[in-house]
Amino acid sequence: MPSSKTDRKFMEMAVEEMRKSRSEHTHKHDPLVGALLVSKNGRELAKTYRGSLRVGNHAEYTLIERLLGDKNLEGAALYVTLEPCTIREPPKQPCAKYVHAARIGKVWIGMLDPNPDIQGDGIKYLQGQGIEVDFFDNDLIQQIRQENKTFIEQYEQAEDVPSRVEDARDSSSEIEKHPVASARLEDFSPEIVGQYLAARGQTFKVPSSELWDFFLRNGFVVPEGKGARVPTVAGILLFGKTPEDFLPQSKVKIEAHRVSARSASGGTIVDARDLGGPLPLLPFKIQEFLTAHMRTYVEIRGLERVEVPEYPWEALREPIVNSIAHRDYREGAHVIIQRFSDCLVIKSPGSPLRPVSLAKIRAYNAPPYSRNPRIADTFWHMKLMEERGWGLPRMRDILLAHGHPPPEFHYEGGYFVVTFRPKKVATSGVQIAPDLLAQLEDRQKKMIDFVREHGKITRTDCVKWLKVSAKTATRELSKLVEVGILEKREKGPATHYVMVGT
Repeated sequence: MPSSKTDRKFMEMAVEEMRKSRSEHTHKHDPLVGALLVSKNGRELAKTYRGSLRVGNHAEYTLIERLLGDKNLEGAALYVTLEPCTIREPPKQPCAKYVHAARIGKVWIGMLDPNPDIQGDGIKYLQGQGIEVDFFDNDLIQQIRQENKTFIEQYEQAEDVPSRVEDARDSSSEIEKHPVASARLEDFSPEIVGQYLAARGQTFKVPSSELWDFFLRNGFVVPEGKGARVPTVAGILLFGKTPEDFLPQSKVKIEAHRVSARSASGGTIVDARDLGGPLPLLPFKIQEFLTAHMRTYVEIRGLERVEVPEYPWEALREPIVNSIAHRDYREGAHVIIQRFSDCLVIKSPGSPLRPVSLAKIRAYNAPPYSRNPRIADTFWHMKLMEERGWGLPRMRDILLAHGHPPPEFHYEGGYFVVTFRPKKVATSGVQIAPDLLAQLEDRQKKMIDFVREHGKITRTDCVKWLKVSAKTATRELSKLVEVGILEKREKGPATHYVMVGT
């Protein structure tokens, strides 16, 4: 849900501080970071930015130790534009530990640290210490990311980002880094690996020692014995020829039902399949299945008649990709997609990852935070995902533009569920493009409604039903013929008008 006006004000103040940051390096980009502390009574205590007092000092350290070192900060709220770090070169201490030591009660975070050695760990550390964590509003997150674009890109484009695959802590966001002991490098698909390398602008031979070094740095393989490598969960899911041989839960169960989801049994299943293969190929397999089972309608766009699918694919792609990239891969559960006559349902194993809440998702204010950051990053590089943070709002806008209600989000039985409802469709199966419909006058819309209900309309119908003159009725009917919505049939007293294409 949107933040309160007070929280929003403090977030904006932290962003303003961020813009004052001073870098300490010339050979790499440092982040812009702003931070602000507010007492548990809601009083502003202090604000600062990276490098404000001394070159290289992080904003949280300056705020907690230098500016407020003699103050009691118990229960205070910290607003910081970048996730607090968990790694510093000794004798320096990570910012997350300063936050814990100061007994701060809640931390609002602007964006995750793009460094894979830190990303998500600041949040997990703070939550593990009983500190509440939440995110800035999504529009502010996008501002922060944009102004830190060069800092983010040095990690997204780096070839030598260190990998923490040796860290095998048992949490859902670490599963993608676990080794798949029974898998071998020969189980990778050269074709999918080649597509990924092209997306990253790399020209390594497949296979080659340079490739495996690159995959090691990116968390797709881990060392095994003397010089050997073994695929990780992320590696085999993304690039394996048959990932389901090693991780059966990676298959997507997809079904087409004949009747409503509201019926007691969910209706008769007319087609059900298990879709497997490398994760980057699954969205295309899902699209092929749904296209075969979705209805299509004729839509009038000016003088054009175009066939359109029951649901716009550009709106479905986001939740389908999210269900694959962000799901919990620990358990044996599968992604489930069900097409009913009255809805389309996408079920992804796992709840929203804290501190992302169902309320924030429903308000389209959820930040870009993935359970599987390496899988998500690969999808983003391969252009299977929208720009981070904008996917959900864009999905809603596309649905509304096509005349659909917005999607429904809920959590049920261990699954995050997204439900799509179809737009109201005329019995004729002929639709009018929303932009064309918006140009019509109310009287013309009423005439179209009459045709949809009765199948046809005559000039006499218009005179009696709309209470207009014969001349006005003729003019309005001619206008609807001119824009390509109605079609004139017969001559003389038998003249009538029907929807084009019926």
